[in-house]
Amino acid sequence: MIKKTVALLLVFCTLFSLCPIYSVAEDTFAYTQTEDGVTITSWYKDDAYTVEIPQSIDGKPVVAITEGAFENCKSIYEIILPDSVVNVDASAFIGCSSLKAITVSENNPAFKTVDGNLYTKDMSRLVKFCDVSAQSFTAPAGVTSIGEYAFYGMDELENFSSSSNITDVGEYAFYGCSSLKIFLLFHLESAGVYSFYGCRAFTSVNINLENIPEGMFYGCDKIQTVVISEKVKTIGKLAFASCYSLGSILIPKGTDVENEAFFGTDITLYGDEKIKEYAEKNGNKYSEAVYTGA
Repeated sequence: MIKKTVALLLVFCTLFSLCPIYSVAEDTFAYTQTEDGVTITSWYKDDAYTVEIPQSIDGKPVVAITEGAFENCKSIYEIILPDSVVNVDASAFIGCSSLKAITVSENNPAFKTVDGNLYTKDMSRLVKFCDVSAQSFTAPAGVTSIGEYAFYGMDELENFSSSSNITDVGEYAFYGCSSLKIFLLFHLESAGVYSFYGCRAFTSVNINLENIPEGMFYGCDKIQTVVISEKVKTIGKLAFASCYSLGSILIPKGTDVENEAFFGTDITLYGDEKIKEYAEKNGNKYSEAVYTGA
């Protein structure tokens, strides 16, 4: 009865174009189809060491891998992408604790593999770092952007360095990198939400980012010193939540601070009247700042 209902639903969706077709390729992949091609949505087996994504399914090119597609597939060692795949959501590989490489051919127009890690073709953005046991990593020259979820859950990574200035870090990029000691933040121009959540080895940060996003340093409970430049205009919700070791912070004049930015801390906020109002509303301690050059 259930199979008959699913079959009727698929026919209805196909005829009236109300939803994409959901299918299974050789009992291993779940996927959807659109006019542009096939998107891999999940993987049914967790006993494979190497997974090779097909170039096409049902006569249509495989063009994308969506979020969660291989989540918690702990046995996968390598994923091989065909030339047709031009869109990869790095959150597809959360919990792939054995993953060492995402391999693409030289003919892929969107991606490139170097040392098992996935980059955009022009090598400006690191899409996914794969070695979960690595303790240090140096980004190749020219890399200026770290993609969403790129280092998600890499809790053994202690050192990250780059010969180029990193100007963009995607959401959840270093989420849960609890051993990461330092990351040069000063050159950042944009950052995603919860990008450094749970980086518990951080002890100090120097921020020149115009907008500090929601949850950026949530749970970084060893941070003792935060330097915020005058360029900073907004501090997002939960940005420094649960930063227990942070005793005080000077907030530049005119900065907008969202509610609960310092939730769960015993911090003293130094700032202007706007910060005083914020502190009273959110239960933080306040002291009037003396701004130099004012």
